[in-house]
Amino acid sequence: MKTPFFISLFLLAFEGFSQKITSITLNESTRGFRREITITPNEYTLDENSITLKKKLSAEDWHELMKICAVIKLKELPKFKSASRKSAKDAALQATIEVVIGEKKYQTPIFDHNNPPKELVPLVNKLRNL
Repeated sequence: MKTPFFISLFLLAFEGFSQKITSITLNESTRGFRREITITPNEYTLDENSITLKKKLSAEDWHELMKICAVIKLKELPKFKSASRKSAKDAALQATIEVVIGEKKYQTPIFDHNNPPKELVPLVNKLRNL
C-alpha cells in the first residue's frame, strides 16, 4: 500500500524538477572554432561558427535529459573539476555546460570537450547525440 504513495511522490518531485529547467547549453570552442548546443523543452539548436540548425525536440528526449540531470547535483556545477587541461594548449576544445533553472544559471568551469568531469559524461553524450 505504501509503494504507490512513494511512486506518486517520486513522479511529482521529478515532474516539478523537470519543469524548472528552462535550458541546457554545451559550449565548445577554440581559437578558430565555436560550437554551441542549446536545448529547451521544445527545441534543439546547434550553432557552429554562426551556422545555425534548429529542430523540434521530442518530449521523450527532454524527459531523458531530465532523468540524467536529476542524478547530477546541478548547484554543484561550478565546483566540478576538469579531468585534464589539454584545452589550455589548444590540444582540445574548451567546453562548459550551463543549466538555467528559472532565473538562476549554473555553469561548469572550463573542461576539455573530449574529457568532461565524470559527473557530466552522460549529459555531454546525450547532448551530442541528439
